[in-house]
Amino acid sequence: MNRAGGPFYHLRALHAARARWRPFRDALGAFLAESFPSATSLIVVGPSAAYCIPDEFLARFSAVTALEPDRVARFLLARRLGRLGVSSIDFVAEDRLVAPLVSGGPALDALLDASPGRAVLFSNVLGQIRFLLSDPDFEKWQAGWTQRIAPRLAGRPWASFHDRVSAAVPPRVTMPHRTFRRLEDAELGRFFYAEREGRVELYDHLTDGLFPVEAPHAYFHWELEPGAHHLVEGVRGGAPVSQVIES
Repeated sequence: MNRAGGPFYHLRALHAARARWRPFRDALGAFLAESFPSATSLIVVGPSAAYCIPDEFLARFSAVTALEPDRVARFLLARRLGRLGVSSIDFVAEDRLVAPLVSGGPALDALLDASPGRAVLFSNVLGQIRFLLSDPDFEKWQAGWTQRIAPRLAGRPWASFHDRVSAAVPPRVTMPHRTFRRLEDAELGRFFYAEREGRVELYDHLTDGLFPVEAPHAYFHWELEPGAHHLVEGVRGGAPVSQVIES
């Protein structure tokens, strides 16, 4: 029951996904197609009902395992995947991403070990972690990610899209803005916010250090709701980089 998920999010998504979110959704689809050019099975972490992910991308997979605690989201996503012809659909309802990495309990690493080579997508979830944990627990979570999750992404196609910063004004970005590396904070301001009048207050979602800096990245504008603008960062690994250009 928070604004990052649950009933509030579903109501917002049903109202906005087909119009306000469409530019982000279309650009994200191109990025995801580049990230998983040949994968046929997918582990998707925190997708909700995958409102931001195009049907064309999801329909490419014969098997999808979704880690999603929201029962309404599981119902909606299962119905959608079935309609798209995904033949094998599994859900993990228990938290495998947040609390276990703080406490040392069973986490996503066990599923990754059991599914070597299977593609993994972190679906707009990692930028929310900082709002779910206290500062000390967030530091433990970061350490758990570094020790238990990041090493297990090697040798498989993977990608994440997540909130990098958010603000009350939109960034100036042609989507997707592709780069060969992660942009530094000063570059974000110069590339996407420099021409704004007055001071722009950016809220950092603290996703630095989760993925290799020298990996293909992309940047998107997501207007979550009027007056709430997110600069979403995409990053990928384990797929060809020939289509990535410095913008």
